[in-house]
Amino acid sequence: MTTPRTAIVLLALLGACGRRPPQSPPAAPLVQPVIVPVDVPALVDAPALEDQPPAAPDAPVPVAPEPDGSDAALLRGLADGTVALAAHVDPSHGVVFVTYLEASPSGQAPMRRSSRRLCGATAARDAALRARLRAAVAQAAEGDGISCGDDECTVPGMEYQPAYRLRLGRAPDGTRVLLGAMQMSEAALGEEWLERVRVYVDQAMAAARARPCPR
Repeated sequence: MTTPRTAIVLLALLGACGRRPPQSPPAAPLVQPVIVPVDVPALVDAPALEDQPPAAPDAPVPVAPEPDGSDAALLRGLADGTVALAAHVDPSHGVVFVTYLEASPSGQAPMRRSSRRLCGATAARDAALRARLRAAVAQAAEGDGISCGDDECTVPGMEYQPAYRLRLGRAPDGTRVLLGAMQMSEAALGEEWLERVRVYVDQAMAAARARPCPR
């Protein structure tokens, strides 16, 4: 016989059997990390900047030779003082300084004609001779340059602009020397004028050769 107490226990057991066990909350899905490839530069074992040897200096650019020869280079050096004039004056004949210029177009300056010889140290110190060499070189730079032959270099001039003729020779030891520094009018002048100029210059040069400089 089932007692009431037993019936109550059986009903409790049956109720327990019909219940579902409590469920745990669903697990969150695993998130896979996103891996982005990154380029990492390789390490280079380079020397420090201060440990590198200094760059070699640029090689000097070779200077082109004078296109108009060594006589023109000598005259430029005598004019700017980089070549000693005293070393290029013939001790026997000196330097003949000739001026032969036509009158100015306005008539204010008359025709000029003069010659003198400079010997030894006097030639080297003469301001007019140095000024004439500078004027010849400056005119050459502005015009057609210096044209040199065997024993003479010429700087031509335009009308009413003088020409320069620089006579050269050799001393007994072979040194190239300045024998004459002539400033003369030549451009647009007739043959008669030019012949008078040539005769005057030749006479001045001949007188210098005939009468050596005093020692």
